[in-house]
Amino acid sequence: MTPTNSETQTTSAEAASGSLDGAHGSPLSVADARAICERFALKHKVIFDDEGECGFGRKCVGFRDGHKWIDHNPYKSNGDYEPIKDLACDACYAPSGVHSYHKHDCLAVLGRGDEAVIGLAKWVIKLEAAGEVKIVQYETGATGMQALFSGVTARAVIVKANVKAEPRGQQKDNL
Repeated sequence: MTPTNSETQTTSAEAASGSLDGAHGSPLSVADARAICERFALKHKVIFDDEGECGFGRKCVGFRDGHKWIDHNPYKSNGDYEPIKDLACDACYAPSGVHSYHKHDCLAVLGRGDEAVIGLAKWVIKLEAAGEVKIVQYETGATGMQALFSGVTARAVIVKANVKAEPRGQQKDNL
């Protein structure tokens, strides 16, 4: 059964207030959570994957672009693994209690099923409450075998209100 629009709406007022509950103060339902994740994926032209794997077979749910997970707070893949300061954004970290994948800063929650999907939706709510969410392409700095595995470009989520500096031409907005 497909939920009606009123059953899947989390209001912008709830998101702005930091409330991670569903409509009318009730706990966030799985239907609401899925709708939030699907809307986010559609808006940003990414894939909502509720049966994914991070690293070496760690079950997760998250957002990806093709076979690559969407990053947050990415690092250069040039051997030094320096943070990319232009994309640093404290608002992009998972909210408290949401178990994000820890070996790669990507927009994915460990686990499968209802709890993981609700956790991912809470993360989306937190992002959207913080400002204008964008997904940008950036150069990873990878070369050689690392470039073969991870690519020379990737995509990362940012919140415009919290980005430390405007991108320096190495990123392209996904519009």
